[in-house]
Amino acid sequence: MATEILISDAVVAELNDTARAWVNEFTATREWAKYYTPEDLATLQVKVSALRIVEEKRISRGDTNAMESFEYEAAIDFQMMLPLVIDEAADRATVDGLTEIAEQVHDFFRDGHRLATMTSALVQEALRPDLFDEELLYHHRTWETTIFLTVFITR
Repeated sequence: MATEILISDAVVAELNDTARAWVNEFTATREWAKYYTPEDLATLQVKVSALRIVEEKRISRGDTNAMESFEYEAAIDFQMMLPLVIDEAADRATVDGLTEIAEQVHDFFRDGHRLATMTSALVQEALRPDLFDEELLYHHRTWETTIFLTVFITR
């Protein structure tokens, strides 16, 4: 199986681990693209996908067991639509709760640990550059944030 699929599946397994603080808040899935219906977005949707190979290096040369190292970038995308009826207090409480979940996930991956189901993969960095997509929230009442992981692996 392709390395990017293995990494994405390992991240999904970490997110769906019942020992995590966010258990029962969502069920993460691996996807190549984000497609949501309004019905999907009535609950928090979490999708994981590998985006690109950031860096590739040959560690050894010349023999049949040559090793290479790779840095992959993976994304954890969170989305949920707020009810169409505007209720500022309820909207604030909902977004506060979603933000807390995203922060818990971000903090979990920031520690530079190995993925439990893929111990050859080390999460080197977790970034959440945009806390939410303001335009999406304003125009479509959909809260979204993305956490980008840099995952180091040798093979």
